[in-house]
Amino acid sequence: MTKIEETRYVIGAEVHAGAVECGGLPPLLRYCEAVTGAFLTDVVAWLTEECTECGTSLRTASEARFRRDHVLLGRFVIVGCEGYWLVNPNAVGIPSEAWNDWRPHFGIE
Repeated sequence: MTKIEETRYVIGAEVHAGAVECGGLPPLLRYCEAVTGAFLTDVVAWLTEECTECGTSLRTASEARFRRDHVLLGRFVIVGCEGYWLVNPNAVGIPSEAWNDWRPHFGIE
């Protein structure tokens, strides 16, 4: 199972024993849990229907392939096909000095 498949499994069901490392969730799973549990007002600025890494969306790609290659929250991409976290982890309580905001690259303030 890939990290994205494992993440999708955890989001869609209860956390299974294989997802637990060192007494806690791996960073990707912790991030997905934080984003799915956040208030919409805390994450709305980073919600996008299009993957910032490949440029596809549910509207432009086959649904099965798009869902396999991305982690979605409803119709919004929260983890891109190359593993990039699209929602600012700092906004959901995960300190990350290394996270780079993708929005200025796309002309979004």
